[in-house]
Amino acid sequence: MAEEMMSEARPPEAKPLYADRQTILKALEESNAAMGFVPVPGATAQGARETMAAQGIRAEDNFASREMIALRYPDDADLE
Repeated sequence: MAEEMMSEARPPEAKPLYADRQTILKALEESNAAMGFVPVPGATAQGARETMAAQGIRAEDNFASREMIALRYPDDADLE
């Protein structure tokens, strides 16, 4: 039974499936800067809802969901 649980050894030519954390964080910082995204450490879902409501976005309109569905299913007659 112990043999059944053992995984096969990785072939020597296979690359490991991990990356350096610092390399990933640097790439994310560069990507965020290129997009103009500024992370807010204390951000919460409730805060996002309040900000959206203050800008006149109604959650019950499902604006983002409707747009994503329309892009995914352009031939759907039920979408406006």
